[in-house]
Amino acid sequence: MNAAIDPRSVKSTCPYCGVGCGVLIDVAGGSEARIVGVRGDSEHPANFGKLCSKGSTLHLTALPRSQQTGRALYPMQRRERGAPLARAAWNNTLDGIVARFAETIERHGPD
Repeated sequence: MNAAIDPRSVKSTCPYCGVGCGVLIDVAGGSEARIVGVRGDSEHPANFGKLCSKGSTLHLTALPRSQQTGRALYPMQRRERGAPLARAAWNNTLDGIVARFAETIERHGPD
């Protein structure tokens, strides 16, 4: 069989929640490798091979680098409702998020 076609497995951790489930990512291809499947790592103590619905579909959200056009590389904000998105500074963005959370908690309570 051709090694460029045969999938190989790479151990990793599921990125969705804080549990940190172990996953085995099936990768095919050489220098342009792509994810072709994912399954639970039966040796991992957090999940013993089991995955939730999000973890079991990780391979469906992994696109080749050439198709990753929607990944956020920096913060984007609208100056006002309906305005187009514009690139924003990290510090200003984080400060704004903190302020909005504080306003929401003040208005509606912490729950």
